[in-house]
Amino acid sequence: MLIRIRAVVIGDDGNGKTSLILRYLGKTFRELKPTRIPKMYTGVKDVLGVRVEWIIWEIPSSTHPQLRKAYYEDADGALIIIRATDSIYLYRLYNWISDFMKNCGNPLGKPFVIVANFIDQVTTLEAKMALNACREYVSKLSARLPGLVGYSETSAFTGFNVEEPFKILVKLILALRRF
Repeated sequence: MLIRIRAVVIGDDGNGKTSLILRYLGKTFRELKPTRIPKMYTGVKDVLGVRVEWIIWEIPSSTHPQLRKAYYEDADGALIIIRATDSIYLYRLYNWISDFMKNCGNPLGKPFVIVANFIDQVTTLEAKMALNACREYVSKLSARLPGLVGYSETSAFTGFNVEEPFKILVKLILALRRF
């Protein structure tokens, strides 16, 4: 069985959106400059026993809100990427979630996965506290939006867990499509 999933990958510039997508699609990690215009990636992957044809749009934070809205409406779900190393990204996460939910074209919302990237750099006490605060926030958010919220911790640099957020997104999308 082949299914097509359109996903947007959003978050602040420099949070590893491009690197995470490239790692997931089988490319090697390389240092990149932030993307300035929306960019599309495609690939076919086996996920949870299902063959998925991915259309992945990376949306830079500088993209005009009306243009972001068009991508959100066309998407089946989103990955929202934050840095796991600094609590400032947790504060910005709320804005990304709000922007996606408000503009996704479905009054009940669409599924999204919060991805704490740079997990390999969580070494200081401050970074560990930021990561714990993120986990607590996601737990509360999941209770308020059952069936719509997923969470994963990754490192695009090392390749750690890069498949997991995509698996979670597929699981959330398939669960909604069955109803």
